[in-house]
Amino acid sequence: MISQMLYAGLTPLVLMTVFSLYLRYKYPEGILGPFLMSFFYGIIASLVVVLLQIGFEKLGLAELKSLKRTAFHAFVVVGFLSQAAVQAVVLLFYFRNRIIKTPADGLVYTWGTALGVSLLSGLHIALSKGSTPYYLQLVLTFPFALLVTSSMIGFFSGLAQTRKNALVDLITGLSGASFFLGLYMFCLYTNEQLLWYLSGIATVSFSLLFIYKALNTDWLNRKV
Repeated sequence: MISQMLYAGLTPLVLMTVFSLYLRYKYPEGILGPFLMSFFYGIIASLVVVLLQIGFEKLGLAELKSLKRTAFHAFVVVGFLSQAAVQAVVLLFYFRNRIIKTPADGLVYTWGTALGVSLLSGLHIALSKGSTPYYLQLVLTFPFALLVTSSMIGFFSGLAQTRKNALVDLITGLSGASFFLGLYMFCLYTNEQLLWYLSGIATVSFSLLFIYKALNTDWLNRKV
């Protein structure tokens, strides 16, 4: 379990370092402070998520005794709570202050936040699910799953800045991200490996599409 905890703690740090170095290389005159802070904001937000998840565990709602409980834990306790923490940070610190101006900006700050959230959440998973058959698979993939699925929050948060009805885009991003992260968890809980792989391919494909659209559209001069 110690090696899994080290992996869960170090993976988000390594990914954050890689992203930071890339941004420094790509934009040598840019200011990295807000991006680095998104990681720490994510860690703080994940404290709330982990405490709520522990609360659900104390209530016995983490005991996956039925399909309803399994779905509730996957889509709400993990999927929605994790993504709501990511979006809360993005909205409070980056969207409201218009630091995010385009979907590309949204992706950057959302990824930083998601890595922060995945650090404590990943450690919680490593500590609490050691006896489950999907334990190792979950520990190894969770940081990447949260990173990929949160891309929807980032893209639609940036898109919302370019459109009049921002609420629709914000809800769309949170709903999509929560659903795909919940589906990822549900497939692991139920040992649906084929569906897990297929949904993973679909989620990564959507994420790549959002990245492509974010980088290849002139959002600042886009009329909506």
